[in-house]
Amino acid sequence: MKRNYFVCGLLALFGSLNMQAAVDFTVNGINYSQTDSAVVTVVADAEKPYEGAVNIPASVAYDGIDYAVTAVGDKAFYYCTGVTSVVVPEGVTELGYSAFRNCSGMTSISLPSTLKKIGSSAFYGCKSLAGINIPAAVDSIKPYTFFGCHSLTSVNVPSNVVAVGGSAFFNCIELKSVVLPEGLTEIPSYTFCNCQKLESINIPAGVKQIGDYAFERCISLGAVNIPEGLTQLGTAAFYLCGLTSVSLPASLRNITGSTFAGCLYLQNISVADGNAVYSAPAGSNAIIETIVDEKTQNVTYRLVAGCSNTAIPATVTEIGKYAFYDCLGLTNIAIPASVIDVDAYAFSGCLNLKNVEISEGVKGIEDYVFRNCKSLESVEIPSTVTAISEGAFYGCSAMKSVVLPATIKEVEDYAFAKCEALADFVCLAEECPKVTLDAFEDTAIENVALRVPEAAVEAYELHAVWGLFASISGMVDGNNVAPNKDAETAIDNLKGDAKIVSVYNLGGQQNARMQRGINIVRMSDGTTRKVLMQ
Repeated sequence: MKRNYFVCGLLALFGSLNMQAAVDFTVNGINYSQTDSAVVTVVADAEKPYEGAVNIPASVAYDGIDYAVTAVGDKAFYYCTGVTSVVVPEGVTELGYSAFRNCSGMTSISLPSTLKKIGSSAFYGCKSLAGINIPAAVDSIKPYTFFGCHSLTSVNVPSNVVAVGGSAFFNCIELKSVVLPEGLTEIPSYTFCNCQKLESINIPAGVKQIGDYAFERCISLGAVNIPEGLTQLGTAAFYLCGLTSVSLPASLRNITGSTFAGCLYLQNISVADGNAVYSAPAGSNAIIETIVDEKTQNVTYRLVAGCSNTAIPATVTEIGKYAFYDCLGLTNIAIPASVIDVDAYAFSGCLNLKNVEISEGVKGIEDYVFRNCKSLESVEIPSTVTAISEGAFYGCSAMKSVVLPATIKEVEDYAFAKCEALADFVCLAEECPKVTLDAFEDTAIENVALRVPEAAVEAYELHAVWGLFASISGMVDGNNVAPNKDAETAIDNLKGDAKIVSVYNLGGQQNARMQRGINIVRMSDGTTRKVLMQ
């Protein structure tokens, strides 16, 4: 999910290599290039940049001819950091590409009612520009127009505007509110990215698409209206926003798992009735995608986006990629037995996730699923899982105990990397799972106790990786081997600080309470015990 924001503005930089327009004459310190018989454009002077308060005249006389000033050329005031204010006269219809780019000292600019076109990156990097009045005749805001205008607190977008370009308001960190015109059909990628003080915005009814990262890091944005008619929400469109609730329209047809990633305060998610693709069952606070197999017409359900208050419905068969990515408010989650696959990065970056219950039935825990879940203290993998995928628990720095089932065949690279607190590792597989040392990169397994089936102790001790653990002790049927080799723990021995977490029969089926006969009991201290009930 990380990006280099420098790349976002790279396209806007390409023009800096272009040659400046030729200067035909200079009057009162302003340079002009003749564009018609009696028409001129204000252009730059490579020798001396403009400074101070600049008042561009509506017309200029030179060599006996009166010229009308109709444009400010490409990069005319490019990097004129000493300019403090500019007045653009009536009669000017166009501001060129990067016309005032990086005029970092410019606090104000007056634009004429005749202005029709503002080129891309026109005010890029004007860090001191606090406000601007865009004339009504302007019909589009080009890409990067106000990129990095740090002091811009408000801006009027006239009703005549039908398009706003990508990254147009990127990094306007003081921008608090924007009213968008009804003619818009799209809010492109990065448009309001990192507008940290943006508190409110209206999304016009005609908008069909909100692009990737459009409102990323708008941390003050507590609410947003997503109108009926909108069909697509892009990748991380509201990543790290301050949203508390979201209501999605019946028209929505495409959303990604990371759309609301990192929304710390998001607790309520709903979907309007009548949506043919998505739903949010009562009490779930999650977006569920209905998937119909074209050949068999079988219907399955994928959870595509959750929040801190999500309860996964028992109908869900898949948790989608990035479904809870960077969900900082998530502290507990129970994955029901209906779930078969948990896709890559599903819970990655859930820094406060402390408890995870993975039910029997889950088969796939894909790459980096719990990456950087730094509060997760223990995990028990169900017997339906045969491999721990690459980076599955990478960076789980508070992880103290792990229990792998007898079915595990492989532990992939970085699966338990950077698990600095790891102290107790149980692997119930009688045959040593395939593993390389990279699986435990930056995890001090030489200080970790490993418990394995009693019959397999020697094999683990001789293994190139498993043999590196601090100690390897044997277990019988998931129980620590007692000195007398008694595999049946008396019920009285269950009393103490540890509490019963879950109970299973010998077939692996979970029970609500211990039954007559032999029970497999998982304790809160991470141990598993075998208990005989008469």
